[in-house]
Amino acid sequence: MRYLNASFATLLTFALTTGIAAADVDRIYLEEDGIILFEVEDAEPAAGWELKTELADFSSSGYFEWTGSSSFNVNNAGRGNITYHFRVPEAGNYQMRWRSHIAIGDENTEHNDSWVRLSTGQNIVDEEPLSGWTKVFMNTLNQWTWTSNTVDFVGKPIRQFFAAGDHTIEISGRSQGHAIDRIALYRYEEVNYNSVVVNTWNLSRSLLADGSTADPSDPSDPIDEEPVEPPEEVVLENLEILDESWRDHASGECIANTLALPTTAVATFDPTSTTGEFQSGEFITLINGESTAVFKFDFSLLPPVDTAWLQYSTGDSASDGTVFFSLASHSDWPGNSSDDVPFPDVMLVLSEASGGWTANARHQSSIPANLIGNELSTIIINSAPESDPLQFAAQVPSELAPRLMLSGNDSFCQTWQSNIDAQTPPVEPPVEPLEPPVEPP
Repeated sequence: MRYLNASFATLLTFALTTGIAAADVDRIYLEEDGIILFEVEDAEPAAGWELKTELADFSSSGYFEWTGSSSFNVNNAGRGNITYHFRVPEAGNYQMRWRSHIAIGDENTEHNDSWVRLSTGQNIVDEEPLSGWTKVFMNTLNQWTWTSNTVDFVGKPIRQFFAAGDHTIEISGRSQGHAIDRIALYRYEEVNYNSVVVNTWNLSRSLLADGSTADPSDPSDPIDEEPVEPPEEVVLENLEILDESWRDHASGECIANTLALPTTAVATFDPTSTTGEFQSGEFITLINGESTAVFKFDFSLLPPVDTAWLQYSTGDSASDGTVFFSLASHSDWPGNSSDDVPFPDVMLVLSEASGGWTANARHQSSIPANLIGNELSTIIINSAPESDPLQFAAQVPSELAPRLMLSGNDSFCQTWQSNIDAQTPPVEPPVEPLEPPVEPP
């Protein structure tokens, strides 16, 4: 843990070197373990922003919603400007995300963005360059999401290099009805981000203008905030053998508000190796201490999910034992393991299943739907000691490959299709050639 001593002199020095009046620097957030995380309502809402509590599942005391008029032209950005200050002890590359919500309407391409400016940051080679005010958007309806992208129809992350010292992040209104709850900056090359795990991060300590240090995890400090508790580990012993009716629902189809979401990749790796490779093929085999399975899914367009079942097919051998389904630390695979991209680790146990598994059969095991995020994610599968080897059909695409059966409310399939359509650039109508003028006879 790295903590810095607070003093009013420190704040005054910051104000003098940045040209900001000392009275305007209410607090400076302190990076710890590569993370800066804070509530937007720590600041006063500027004109056009309102502190609200109508949307469910907000954190702390509320969220800011832009209720001013929409401001889509970058030349008009900066309306309702709110500035936050933060300190990084060491220079590094950071990614910015905010937890936001479409607060009005039922279109996932409207009321879904705001402006951000990281004026003290520097562009990073091979990352999207930022210059002044930048549009940050998402396309998810009816829930809070940490998805924060720029560049329409492409979706680039918001990344900047920050030198050691004090910096600012500014937000301003763009689309009326866009709500922001929390803001995070983190060293993306070192911190294992996941849309579930981010909700377990601690809010950052901060230096206050009176020279004191505020710690959100300490109720005696000025910030009235409950510490964020990690989600309880969910342990389920669940295993069902399906009849042939599962084939009636093809992978990729959304029928009766249930989506059959296929994997994008399936593989195994040796968890004891540091130089091995991912292995795949028609079948993969899970062996305790020798191989770990990974199933990759793209959750980025998912509407809210009520129930989730992982379906998978076994090979020629029956198997007894216990397997664990967990959220993996990253999805940067397949490929050779290296210092830059290590094999995924278990980040959070989702559930477990105990068998006998029947040979050459389709099985399903439930996982908690509330732990499914909004991004590319990997489910990692390993087995308990003394469990038999378990063989999975793995070829992608294949009707026997693993998939998730995800169900939602009455508009689940409609919202899913709308999210897909929003990723497709509009087709411009063909330009009709102009007829040449007719010369008079």
